Amino acid sequence: MTILFQGDSITDANRIYETNDLGEGYVYFIKQALKDVTVLNKGISGNRTLEL
Repeated sequence: MTILFQGDSITDANRIYETNDLGEGYVYFIKQALKDVTVLNKGISGNRTLEL
């Protein structure tokens, strides 16, 4: 199973694309709880809902 997260800076959560593509926020913690699930963080800092 794969879970895709899309959103703004709250979802992006200071991602460093080369070394930490999940960020430091809720997406990271969900991945820690769901070890057998693929988690993707596609949040973009600065975007608003209309721009996603």
